[in-house]
Amino acid sequence: MRASEGKPFYPELESLRGIAAFAVLGEHAFLRFQGPELVRFLDGNGPWNAHPGWFADVIATIVFPGAAAVSLFFVLSGFVLGETLQRSGEQSRYQLFMLRRLCRILPALWASVLVAAVIWNELARPVSLTEIERHLWLAETWLNSPLWSLRVELVNSALLPLMWWLCGKLNAGGQVAVLLGLLGLSAHTFGVMEIGFSCAFWLGLMVRGLGHQLIGRLTGRSARGLLLVAVVILCLSRELALLSGMHIGRLIAIFPSFYIIAFLTHVPDGWLRSLMQSAPARYLGRISYSFYLFHYPALDLMSLGMVTLAGAGYWEAHAVVGQVLLFMLALPTTIVMASVSWRFIEKPGISLGKIVTSRAILREHPA
Repeated sequence: MRASEGKPFYPELESLRGIAAFAVLGEHAFLRFQGPELVRFLDGNGPWNAHPGWFADVIATIVFPGAAAVSLFFVLSGFVLGETLQRSGEQSRYQLFMLRRLCRILPALWASVLVAAVIWNELARPVSLTEIERHLWLAETWLNSPLWSLRVELVNSALLPLMWWLCGKLNAGGQVAVLLGLLGLSAHTFGVMEIGFSCAFWLGLMVRGLGHQLIGRLTGRSARGLLLVAVVILCLSRELALLSGMHIGRLIAIFPSFYIIAFLTHVPDGWLRSLMQSAPARYLGRISYSFYLFHYPALDLMSLGMVTLAGAGYWEAHAVVGQVLLFMLALPTTIVMASVSWRFIEKPGISLGKIVTSRAILREHPA
C-alpha cells in the first residue's frame, strides 16, 4: 500500500531516520578534534590546533554527511506529520496535535540535557541551574549542540497544520510557487533558523502529491538511477553549499531528500526496501530520535575522557587516530543511551500523549 492510499506507517522511513542519525554522529565524531570544536572542552587549557587532514575531512563531509542528514530530518518530518494529519483528523484539533508533539519531543530532550549537564559537571566545568533551565526550554543549546534543530522542529510543528491545509488547497503549480517563496524567505531570514527551514517541511508535504507523480512517470530503471544521483548530491551537498557561497546553499540537501522519501514511499518492494526493513536498520530507526539526542553527550563523555587520560598534546599529534577511536567508542555508548531512553522515556511519553488526547476526544464526544 502506497502513501496515496493512506498507509499509516512506513518502516523504510523509520530506518532512513536511523541512518541519518548515524551520519550525524559520524560527522560530529570526525570533526570533533578540529580547533573550533574542541576549544570548549579544554576550557582554558589552550586551543586544539589539530586539523583532521584530508582523510577525516572526506569521512566527515561525504561518508557521514551529517548536515545533509539534518535537512533530511526536516523534509521527513513534513511528510510524516502531513500523513498523520491526513489520517487522524487532528487538523481540526490543533491543541491535541501540539500536545502529542510535545509529549513526543520534550521528555527525551529534557533527559539528554540532564545527562549532558552531569557529564560537564564531572569532566569539564560546573553547570548552573539557570543554564540547565535555559537548555530545557531551548533558550541555549551549547550543552547539547544538536538541540538547535529541535527548536526548528517545534516551531515548524506549530506551523505545520496551517501549511498542510494550504498545501491541500493548492495545485502543483501553487505548491511550487509557495516553495519558491519560502526559499526566498530563507535567503533573507536564515538568521531566524526556525523560519529558514520552513521550506524543508513544506517540501515534505509535497511528497504525497508532486513527489509520487514524479516517481510514477519514471520507468523503474530511471527512478533507481535518479535515486543514485539523489544520494550522491545529498552526500556532496555540504561541499556544494560551500561552493555556492550563500547561506541558502545549505538547503541544497532538501531536494535530494525529497526524491529519496518519494522513492521509498512509492516504488514497489525491492532489495533496497528489504535492506531498509532488516532488523538492524529497523532497530536503529526505532531509537533514532534518542540516538540523535544522546550522541552529542556521548561524544562529550568520550572526548573529555580521552583528553583527561592522554592529554591534549597527544591527541593534537594523533588527530586522525583520535577521531577513529572516538567514533568507535561513541557509537556503542550512544546506542546504549538511546536504547534506555527509548524504553523508559520516549515510549512512556508517546503513550502519555495518546492517552491524554484520547481522553480529550472522549470528553468532546462522550458515548
